[in-house]
Amino acid sequence: MARGPLFAKFMFAAVAIIASLISMAMPAYGHGISTDVAPPIKFQDRDVTVFVKMTPAFITDSVSNASIEVTLKDVNTGEVIPHVTFFIKLDKQGKSLHSDHFHAHDGKLVLGVKPEEIDKTWISAYRETDLGWIASSDFPALAEGPIFLDGGLYHFAIDVMSLKEGKLFPDPALKYDAYVSIGESSAYSIDGEELQIRTMYDKIQNFSFDSTNNILKFSMPFTWDSSYLALVPLVHVEVQVPRSFSEFLADRYAGTVNGISVPDEAIMIDNSNPDFIVVHYMIMNRQLMQLSEQVTSTTKDANMAIFTLTPSTSKVGMLPTGQMMATSSDGSVMILLSWIPATIEPFTPTTFTLNFIDAETKQPMKNVPYDFVLIKDGNEILKRTGQQSTMDVGTEQFTFTESQTGSVTLRLDNIGNTNESVEFSINVVPEFPNVLTIMAGAVTVLLLLRFKKITGKLFVLKNGSV
Repeated sequence: MARGPLFAKFMFAAVAIIASLISMAMPAYGHGISTDVAPPIKFQDRDVTVFVKMTPAFITDSVSNASIEVTLKDVNTGEVIPHVTFFIKLDKQGKSLHSDHFHAHDGKLVLGVKPEEIDKTWISAYRETDLGWIASSDFPALAEGPIFLDGGLYHFAIDVMSLKEGKLFPDPALKYDAYVSIGESSAYSIDGEELQIRTMYDKIQNFSFDSTNNILKFSMPFTWDSSYLALVPLVHVEVQVPRSFSEFLADRYAGTVNGISVPDEAIMIDNSNPDFIVVHYMIMNRQLMQLSEQVTSTTKDANMAIFTLTPSTSKVGMLPTGQMMATSSDGSVMILLSWIPATIEPFTPTTFTLNFIDAETKQPMKNVPYDFVLIKDGNEILKRTGQQSTMDVGTEQFTFTESQTGSVTLRLDNIGNTNESVEFSINVVPEFPNVLTIMAGAVTVLLLLRFKKITGKLFVLKNGSV
C-alpha cells in the first residue's frame, strides 16, 4: 500500500504526541506519594536538602506498623550528613499534629508511629536538653498520636538548627518545606453498585453522581498557587468502576478539573481486570501549571480540585489513540500502552508508545530497558531485544499483515533488566470491516425483500424489522 497523505498525517500526529510526552520532564525536587525531596539550600559551599519518607505509602485498613524518616543529604554526593538537630512542625489540612526538636546522631531521624485517636502526639525516646529527642536508624523514637489514621497530604516544616554535634549553627536556620501524600481508598454506592476512588494526593470529598447526565463528581483539597505547583510532579487519582455498572462503562472518558477540560492523555484506562476497569487521572506538572493559570484567574474554588468524569467518544476531527494500562508481573511497575491510530489495521503503520510508572510512588520512570514482543496464535511475529525508553517514553512501530489480523499479544519482557514482564491483548481488524458488514447486511435485506415478493410474507428479525 502506498504511503499517501493519510500516512503522513498519522506520522505527524504520532511525532507530536511523542514530543509532547518527552517534554514532560519532571522537576528534580517535588513531593510525591510517601516521599519528598525539598529544594536544596546552599550551606558552606554545599547544596544540602532534606529527604522525608513515610511508610506505608497507601492505607487500605488500619495501620499497625508505620514510620517516618527525615534525612539531611548533600545533593551532589548523596552523603548523609550526621549529627543533625531538626526542629519539625507536622500538620495535615491545617491541623497541627506535633512540633518538637529531634537529633539524629547518624543523620537519619527515624520515628516509629503508632496511630492513635488522640488530640496530640506523644514521643517516647531519650531526650537531651540541648538537642531534643534522640532518634536514629539504630535507636528510633516512638510517636503515638493522630498520624496515619487516614490518607491525605502531610506537611513537614523543617528547620535544621545544628550539624556536626552542635559545632555548626546555620544562621539563619536552614528552612525546608516537605509535602508527603499518603494514598487512601474510598468506596461509594450508586444504585447498588460499589465504586471506589483511590487518591494518591489528598482526601476525597463531596462525592456525587448525576444519573441523568451520567457524570461523576468529587473534590479534594488542593493549592493552585504556581510556586507550590512547581514542586508537584503528578496528581494521580484512580476511579474503579465495576463492570456490572454498565451505564458508566466506556472505552474513553472525558474529565474536567474545576470546570476546565483536561487533556485526553491525562485520562487513562486500565481494562485488564475481569471485574472492573480503572480510570486514571494522571495530571502531569506541565498540565497542572496550565490548569493553574485558568483556575487562579478567578477566586472560586482556589483551594479545591473539583473533578468530573463522564463516558465519552473520540472528538470529531481528532486522530484518536488507543490506551491500556497494566501492572508488571510482581506489581512494581505500571505500564501505560498507547497506540495510534486507535484502530489497528493491516498495512497501516501502528506507533506504540510506552510510559513506565513506579507502582509505589506513582512517579514516571526514565530510561527503562525492555524487550518488545508481538505474539499471534502462540508464535512470535516480532521480537526486539535491548530496547530502552527515552526519558519516560518508549516508542515502537510495526505494520501488521492481513494474516496477522485478530487477537495479538503485546508483551514486554526484561523490564528494567529484571524478570519483570507484562502482557496486553490488542486487536488487529481486517481491512474495510465496516464496508463488508454493510455489504453483507445489504445482501441480507435484498434476499429478504425478494423472498417477500415471492411468498407475500414479511419476516420480522429479532433486532429489527424488514
